[in-house]
Amino acid sequence: RMIRDDALPDIREVIVSDLDLRDLVRNQVLDCVDDVKAELAYQVKIYESGSVSSGTGTGTGTGSVSGGDACDFEELRNVLLRAQGQCDIWFGFIAEEDVRDA
Repeated sequence: RMIRDDALPDIREVIVSDLDLRDLVRNQVLDCVDDVKAELAYQVKIYESGSVSSGTGTGTGTGSVSGGDACDFEELRNVLLRAQGQCDIWFGFIAEEDVRDA
């Protein structure tokens, strides 16, 4: 009947009704947080495995570790930015009037 009436829901309506888009984005936020924790643990391991010397002196570049390994702070930054983006999307679901009321 919905096909005959050309009343099929669009993909957003299906996602919102079946899985709730907010829950999907929340899960993406949590995945990003897990990625941040894993990347930070890896960078700490790299740092503790040898002496780190600053690379560019800008604070955003990579430092070099004796033994040929390198701390890649750029990757940590990228993962943090992905997490921030997902948080922005998630908080975007909150109505402005609800924020004002809080």
